[in-house]
Amino acid sequence: MLSFLKYLLFPFSWLYALVSWFRNVLFDKNILKSISFDVPTICVGNLTVGGTGKTPHIEFLIDVLSVEYELGILSRGYGRKTKGYRQVNDEDTAVEVGDEPLQIYRKYKNDLTVSVCEDRVFGMTELLKGNPNTGIVLLDDAYQHRWLESKCKVLLTDYGRLFTKGYCLPTGMLREVRSGASRASVIVVSKCPKNISIKEQNSITNSIKKYNNTALVFFSYVAYANAVIEEGEVQPKVVLMSGIAQNKLFQREVAEVFDIVKSFSFPDHHNYTEKEIKQIAEVAQKEEATVLMTEKDFVKIKGTLLEGYLSSVSWGYIPIKINFVGNKNQEFIETVKSHII
Repeated sequence: MLSFLKYLLFPFSWLYALVSWFRNVLFDKNILKSISFDVPTICVGNLTVGGTGKTPHIEFLIDVLSVEYELGILSRGYGRKTKGYRQVNDEDTAVEVGDEPLQIYRKYKNDLTVSVCEDRVFGMTELLKGNPNTGIVLLDDAYQHRWLESKCKVLLTDYGRLFTKGYCLPTGMLREVRSGASRASVIVVSKCPKNISIKEQNSITNSIKKYNNTALVFFSYVAYANAVIEEGEVQPKVVLMSGIAQNKLFQREVAEVFDIVKSFSFPDHHNYTEKEIKQIAEVAQKEEATVLMTEKDFVKIKGTLLEGYLSSVSWGYIPIKINFVGNKNQEFIETVKSHII
C-alpha cells in the first residue's frame, strides 16, 4: 500500500524537484541575490528531511574552533513557538528557542553566542550587531537558505539514507534535487559503522562525485559517552525514551550496555507532556530502573517536568560525540578552515 501511494505521488515529486531546481538556477545566475557578510560563516546542513546528525557535528566544530575564535551560532530554532530574532539566555526553554539551540547554549554558553531567527540574513545582522567581536558564525540547518551566502558549506548525508539514492518530497526524503550537492565545500557521510571498509568508502565517494567532484568526502561515526545522571545512580536496568529522527539506532546502541526493560519512542523534536513523563516515571519505578534518554530530550524536560519525580526515579542522558573514520578529525577541521581563512 505504501509503495503504491509513493508511486501515485511521483508527479508531485517531479513538480517539487522542478521548482527547487529552478530556484537554485535563479540564485546561481545571480537573479536572486545571496547576501554575504565580512564575518565568515560555516553552514552545516543536508539535502534530506530528518536527522543526519547536524547538532553533534556543530558541537564538534565548536569544540575545536572556540579555542581560536569567538563563535556565534545561528539557527532557525525548529519547533519553537516564538517568532523573530532571539538570543538564547538562561531563562529560555525549548518551547521558546528550540531544543537543539538550547542544548548547545547550555553546554557552551561561556564560549559563544547562540541565536535563533527564521530570517537568516536578519538574524546574522542582529547577531553581529549585538556581538561585534564574533569571528565565525556557524549556521545550523541552512543549506537551502540561499539568501545568506556561506563561505564553507558542510553537507551531511546519512549513511543509511544517502542523498544519491533519494527522491524529492513527497515520494522521497530530499528537500531539493541531488545536484544541490554541487554547492557543498565539504561532504560528510554521517552515522557510519566505525569499521566501515575502505572499499565501501570508495564506492560511496564515487557515487557522491557524480554530483560534486571537487568537495572532499569524509566519513563520521557516533561515539556514545557514559551516562550522565541528574540525581541518584544509574541502574543496570533502564527505561529508554527518545524523540529523535532515528530512535532505533539510539536503542540499539544503548542495548549494548544496558538492559532495556521498556522503550518509549516519540517523533523528532517532540514536546513532552506531564502525562507522558508521569507514565515513564511509573514504569521506571515499578521496574526499579533508571530513565535514560538523549541529551536533546533531557534539555526539554529538565526543570518543571521533572519536578516531583526526581526523588523516586533516577533520570539521565547519554552524550554523544562525532569522530571521523580513519582518524581524520584534524584533516576535516583543516579542510573547513581552508574555505574561510
